[in-house]
Amino acid sequence: MRITANGKAVIRDEYTETEHTIMPDELDWNCESDDRQMGQENHYTATVSHPELGDLTWNVWEYPVGVQNNSDTDVGSHTLVSDFNISLEHEEEEPWE
Repeated sequence: MRITANGKAVIRDEYTETEHTIMPDELDWNCESDDRQMGQENHYTATVSHPELGDLTWNVWEYPVGVQNNSDTDVGSHTLVSDFNISLEHEEEEPWE
């Protein structure tokens, strides 16, 4: 499973009203897993440390495995004008030899 982010995120600075753009290639996804009643839950997180906006965080939860059941974007006190289209993509399995 991998995370795909399309488009761009635009965040308006709370103080200056300046709009800043974050591109998908700036996201570096990390995964933490936990066992739950219906199996494993994966929590994917990507944080961008922006020089003017501070830490911006994107979260995606996969539960049960293979199903994106929630997502969240935390831009602190700033305004999220537009966000990425984030989805889980199944990776091609290697053929058996």
